[in-house]
Amino acid sequence: MTTHLPTVTLYLPGMQLVNAANAREHHMVRARRAKAQRAAAYLRLMSLSHARAFGVRPATPRRPRSIAWPMPCVVTIVRVGPRLLDDDNLAVSAKAVRDGLADAFGVDDGPTGGVSWRYEQRKGRQATRNPPRRAEYGVEVRIEAATAAERHAHG
Repeated sequence: MTTHLPTVTLYLPGMQLVNAANAREHHMVRARRAKAQRAAAYLRLMSLSHARAFGVRPATPRRPRSIAWPMPCVVTIVRVGPRLLDDDNLAVSAKAVRDGLADAFGVDDGPTGGVSWRYEQRKGRQATRNPPRRAEYGVEVRIEAATAAERHAHG
């Protein structure tokens, strides 16, 4: 019997995904940003208070700091920003978020981990001077059950 899991959407407001390959910055600034993004994604997924309703079991003794999400699943990371990135830069900018989510799932983020990773982006609000408003940045994460074809691809 297969349990149908609804789509779960998480939002990380204010998180600015930057393409580290093109950013001209000190390596420690880059490392701190990646560490903070990875931790934020991990903690947000781990804090799902309604996780039992989606079939998520508590962590096992072998993986005490992860959730037992039904695998395989599809995770879509959506970057929200005032300007769009090209596709290869989009995947690079979301690497720390992907690592944090994989940590929370307790799986490898590679092709054998049971998670299909997708990337999307949408334009957020532009910064304005009058009235003064900051540009909108954030990350949306959608987690959904894998389709039959995706389950077959993961073996």
